[in-house]
Amino acid sequence: ALFALSFLNTLQPALAPVVRPATTAILFLQPYFVVRLIDQIHPVHPRLPLAVLIVLIGAWAAVIVPSLVNVPPGDPVRLAGVLVGTVVFFAVQGWCASRFALDSRRRFGVARFRLLFAGVSTALFGLAILVAGLGSVAAGGATNPSSVTASRVLALVAAIGYLAAFLPPPWFRRYVNRAASFNLVRAMVAPATDTGGVWAELA
Repeated sequence: ALFALSFLNTLQPALAPVVRPATTAILFLQPYFVVRLIDQIHPVHPRLPLAVLIVLIGAWAAVIVPSLVNVPPGDPVRLAGVLVGTVVFFAVQGWCASRFALDSRRRFGVARFRLLFAGVSTALFGLAILVAGLGSVAAGGATNPSSVTASRVLALVAAIGYLAAFLPPPWFRRYVNRAASFNLVRAMVAPATDTGGVWAELA
């Protein structure tokens, strides 16, 4: 959605206002789906996904509604909406990234690395949106080429990280499994100082 909106603004500026609400809605749904994914890995409070969805809808409205009622791009109300929306997006992404990092500590082998990649990628994607939003606010609602370039690079790195987390190549899985097996065997044959750590790796 981020790349699609950027390309539309560049190639077809006349179509951007029409499709912007839909593409921005898809973008703001991403943290909600990440929360649902985290709930599958390690259950969260039953009401949390709905609360996150409501907050994200409010953030989307803060960004989109001013443009729908023809508030000028440089108006403080519109800039405040963009600022609120991007900060909320970044905050939810940051929370999700921290949960991925915490859950990775309970895993071993490939699962640990995949959750770590997911956490880092989630944080980078949230940072990409924050950079794009702050750059737009700093430019008075206009396109800021530096922030757009930086956000695209961060989003691209995040996309690569998501691929490594959820579609890791076979060679990567084999390498991490070998490393985890080596560490486990070394822990088992080493002098026993803390058997609890070995049992934790076997769990």
